[in-house]
Amino acid sequence: TSFVKFFVNNKYYGLYHMTLRPLDIFLIEHERMPGIIYKFRGKKTDKLSCWKEATSWNLMHVKEQEGDNFRPMEKLIAAINLKISHESVQDLWQIMDKDKLARWQAAMNLFQGIHSDSIHNHIYYFDPSRGFLEPIADDINGHGGITPYSPFRFRKTLELGLVPEYRISLNERLTPILDLALRDPTFIHRRNLYLWEAINSFGSYEEQTKFIDDNVMQIDGAVHADSYRGYIRFTPAGIHRLPFPYLLFKDEIRVVKRWIKKREDFIKSELEKCNVEIFVSSAQDSGDNKEAGIKCLIRVWGNSVAGLQTKEL
Repeated sequence: TSFVKFFVNNKYYGLYHMTLRPLDIFLIEHERMPGIIYKFRGKKTDKLSCWKEATSWNLMHVKEQEGDNFRPMEKLIAAINLKISHESVQDLWQIMDKDKLARWQAAMNLFQGIHSDSIHNHIYYFDPSRGFLEPIADDINGHGGITPYSPFRFRKTLELGLVPEYRISLNERLTPILDLALRDPTFIHRRNLYLWEAINSFGSYEEQTKFIDDNVMQIDGAVHADSYRGYIRFTPAGIHRLPFPYLLFKDEIRVVKRWIKKREDFIKSELEKCNVEIFVSSAQDSGDNKEAGIKCLIRVWGNSVAGLQTKEL
């Protein structure tokens, strides 16, 4: 993605955010083979239809039609509609790339991307060379974007040091896919590893704020001079585009940076929640029971326990 100055018939319409649609060039730039890309298309009468029937998904990019013997979306839907069990979780990993889903979920956790829920914002790529579906980030709307402030109260918000909600759980089961995946401790552990790596590297507070500063430096002049500067707001009369003063633009940057720091601290505190209790007792002889020894009960719970090595306790 990138920022561009938008002109129509030589008339300047302001600064816009250009994004890349997941089609041919998207796959080429990511060095992936041509394959099927599915986009969520819930019916108006049943917004959950995509989790029930494969025909409810749009095929955005198809080089070859799905074969009669292997229909990836049908396999995914079959897995998530089974009675939840160890077997249904394993069926999910037969068609969904566990590692790619763990990376995607780590990114959603990092930026608090909760906009891909059960009724919209889902795109999946089917890699024909590997036989797995992979999630593609779509309309994340992170960094507290789901909890907007009214511009008329924004200045007060800044003065009070408030930020949008940053404590959304790492394990929100927002979709039927996550409802299954998050029941697998090996998936959670893999997600946690990627998330921990992120907040200690490219996703840290320092790196994210540097990224913001670098990008703002490139567009600040254009934003300041943009007479079409505005934002989208939900109102009682519907969705409207309203003017957005330059001063609020600068305020918003400060609020986002504060949100990033609070989210980072929250993630670290959650990932450090690993509790272990060990109960040891002697087994006494009773009656004809000639067996004696030590009984040991180990209780483990928390967010980062999948990699626990009990032999090291």
